[in-house]
Amino acid sequence: MADPSECLSKNGAQKRLRKTWTQDVIANCEYLSAKVHAIRERLGPPAGSLNDADPNYREYHAWCDAVESMICNAQCAALGLNPRYSYLRSAWSGNCIEAAFKHLHYAEATLARLYDDEEIKAAVPEAVQRVQAAVPANDRIGLQALDLLRDDGMSCSPEYLSQIISLGHEAADRHRGRLRDFRNVVIMGTIITTILLGIFLAVVLLHPTVVPLCFVPDPTPVAPAPAYACPTSEGPTPLPKPLATSGDVLAVAAMGLLGGSLSAAIFIRDCTVTQRRTMWRYLLRC
Repeated sequence: MADPSECLSKNGAQKRLRKTWTQDVIANCEYLSAKVHAIRERLGPPAGSLNDADPNYREYHAWCDAVESMICNAQCAALGLNPRYSYLRSAWSGNCIEAAFKHLHYAEATLARLYDDEEIKAAVPEAVQRVQAAVPANDRIGLQALDLLRDDGMSCSPEYLSQIISLGHEAADRHRGRLRDFRNVVIMGTIITTILLGIFLAVVLLHPTVVPLCFVPDPTPVAPAPAYACPTSEGPTPLPKPLATSGDVLAVAAMGLLGGSLSAAIFIRDCTVTQRRTMWRYLLRC
């Protein structure tokens, strides 16, 4: 089993990744490592050789070893070591953040199997709250988890608590994955739309007559009424050739950009504070 400290010292990875989520993962790994150490101390050394020790003792230490391995993998992923961090690929697929949080969440769920009664009682409310937030209101698992709060978690076994923690984290991980897919669709759609609009704008700038931007009344009005009207100009007869200019194209494009910006601002304003925070967190997180 790899030592988590080995991951922290490779290639100065801590200096490469200074994102907030990286610090969150590292802090949670240190917290879980402290809990593993406390559990090992509580178990104490075996009375005789490890081979002659109680099977439960060997099982508990096997679980502790598994949790430490998951913690190491979470640290390596958070520091961009495994999977290897690449700015564009990792920002698009989220391979590092997904691997880091999955290992961290399974480490927390596995560690719950070693909790005593007081630790189970303290962990049940948070685990139930996480499940309630992740599953539909009428979900059977959510309703069963809610029953644990009625007796302060005294009827919850370590194995059941481990499953509840795992289910809550898995639902949150799937939600984060869907938000990342939505972000990628928005980014890709924006890029494609920008390219198409840029090509269209370039063609219209070079050939303003391709798109009818000016209005000519029929029949021609009598002076001093203008005989034609364009986005940036108007005038009497004779009509200039061409009527529309590149300035008219830019004016229409600027008004369209302003209208789109106002629509986006109104949409963001109508979102709740939680929705806005979630939107920016996952649209900008790598």
